[in-house]
Amino acid sequence: MVELPETDASAASGEAAPAGPSLAVLLAAGDVTKGERTFKKCQTCHTVEAGGDNKTGPNLYNIVGGEMASKDGFNYSDALTNYGSPWTYELLDAYLERPSRAIPGNKMSFAGLRRDTERADVIAYLRTFTENPPALPAVEEVTPTDEPAEEMDQQ
Repeated sequence: MVELPETDASAASGEAAPAGPSLAVLLAAGDVTKGERTFKKCQTCHTVEAGGDNKTGPNLYNIVGGEMASKDGFNYSDALTNYGSPWTYELLDAYLERPSRAIPGNKMSFAGLRRDTERADVIAYLRTFTENPPALPAVEEVTPTDEPAEEMDQQ
């Protein structure tokens, strides 16, 4: 699993970043139509359809859950070639947020998508171009307990 770094704002202030929805929740709510609109930023360098051409970046068909640096005819950076991981949901999310931080040394010059909902939407869109996408992560339901919280004994 990819450890997601703190946001720049929280790191600068020394405070913990506010907890937002989990990646599982975001992916479950991912909107393919919005993802397609956001993906227009990516179309200069990438195609997504089966048999699509590589451009400045590789064709992204079957990227979700697919092996990294595996598209024939594309010259990947050593960073991607040597990373040795499939494109998990967590890694895609981190990479789309800031490619240079997720996998240092890669050649993608894209600054990234800062909003977590945009990244989830793009991943939802990319899943539609994946023959057998991995199951979405399970959304953990939080249920309140009926038992009161135990108080610490004071000495």
